[in-house]
Amino acid sequence: MPKPKKQAQLPIVKVYSAHRARQRNRILDAAAKLFAERGLERVTMGELTVASGVQPSTMYQYFSSKDEIIWAIVGTIMTKASSDSRQADVHGRTGLSKIADFFWATWQMSSRMRQLRSVSWHSSMRCMP
Repeated sequence: MPKPKKQAQLPIVKVYSAHRARQRNRILDAAAKLFAERGLERVTMGELTVASGVQPSTMYQYFSSKDEIIWAIVGTIMTKASSDSRQADVHGRTGLSKIADFFWATWQMSSRMRQLRSVSWHSSMRCMP
């Protein structure tokens, strides 16, 4: 009697991996929105869990604290800036256009970081008496 063929596990892994990426991005998007609206200090993990639409156990599978979420947001910004910079290098036709594209990507990253810093600063000001 021939052995039954084993099902390939790769598609399941890809689907699960994509699901985890979507869940993580959902949490980060909700956190960025709440942080921008109310400041870093005035948002709790419970509120982040509700806003992202995940269960508390799911939230803590991804992030154990707000600090981890904040650093993940910063990491996302830096990754995007790096990608933008590489794209600027690829798409620039001349040396000058590559430099201009690089500075544009750097300015966009700087703008994102200023926005995050602004949220942090406003948050700390709200906590002052």
